[in-house]
Amino acid sequence: MFGVFDDRELAVLRAWIAALPSAEVRRPSSGAAPQERAHQPDRVSQGRPALPVLDLPELYLRLLRARPDDPEADRLASSALDRALHAVPRLRASGAQALPTSEAALRRWVDAGLWRQVHPGGPAIDLESGLSREDATWLLLQLMPAALIDGAWLEGVVRLSPSASPVVAPLFRIYRDELGAGVPLQHHGNVMRRALAREGVALPPCDAPALTRTAGLTREAFSLPVLWLAIARLTPSHLPELLGLNLAVEMAGIGDVYGRAIRALRRLGMDPLFFELHETIDNGSSGHTRWSVEAIVSYMSALEAAGDARFVEEAWARLWRGHAAYAVASGPLVRRAALELGPRLSMRWLSRGARALARLGRR
Repeated sequence: MFGVFDDRELAVLRAWIAALPSAEVRRPSSGAAPQERAHQPDRVSQGRPALPVLDLPELYLRLLRARPDDPEADRLASSALDRALHAVPRLRASGAQALPTSEAALRRWVDAGLWRQVHPGGPAIDLESGLSREDATWLLLQLMPAALIDGAWLEGVVRLSPSASPVVAPLFRIYRDELGAGVPLQHHGNVMRRALAREGVALPPCDAPALTRTAGLTREAFSLPVLWLAIARLTPSHLPELLGLNLAVEMAGIGDVYGRAIRALRRLGMDPLFFELHETIDNGSSGHTRWSVEAIVSYMSALEAAGDARFVEEAWARLWRGHAAYAVASGPLVRRAALELGPRLSMRWLSRGARALARLGRR
């Protein structure tokens, strides 16, 4: 701007600025990166009522039942998403690996991750055979709040601009599958309902307050569904985070985890269809994981074509935060399950081992 204004014009500008009322003076921006500004915790502005303090089951119902134009629900969603995203740097400090920042490297990273999940290596400790029918029913019950709204994290893609269509198309295909592709019997929530009904657990509608009071259901079971519902309300402003989270959701469980669940339920004579569905449609060759990668590649290719290297770098960081937020939100239930079932399963496994050793000693 050198040379644009002469001394007389500069004096006029200074006088005008000095005459402004103090309430109109604005402090300059902090210069935070776009994703950092997006992730700052929700602050209560003057005159705006404070957010209600809701436990996870209450927040689940509040977000699930909210109208699209509910500003308080938007603020609740923003607060919940901020909490998950702000926990991500702690994951990095603990050694969690960030997403690769190129298409070729991302594809190799996903392939390698799926290979490790299918072929975990190490000693095969068959703890799942120690599950009782009661244990397995309890685990299905904890997965139920997420299963009933499977795909909810993608609901917000309907509000994206048509210019995002190369990114949206694979996300819509995933969303369609999660909802059963229009076939009620294949809807993932209905599949879980049937599995629990066979074990004597009848469930109210997913948005009924009675659902959160189901006997045996823990508050930790609502942690991941709350993240899904929150990001669905904020998708237009958090598309990179959504793309990262979607990849994490679709990769999770493929291989050893789903395989163990299927074997355990079959052994107990229980319905394993929920896990069989995900083991097939989430695959990395022609299923949801592949489509998740395609959506990320389309999004990043468009940014790279614009030529803003700093914005591209920020977008990769936001993708990683969304991906890592899955571990943040699923962690509470994993820890609760370990505390509830770990000691019993370990004792059963040790007991079986002791009996097997005793039989060998009698030979």
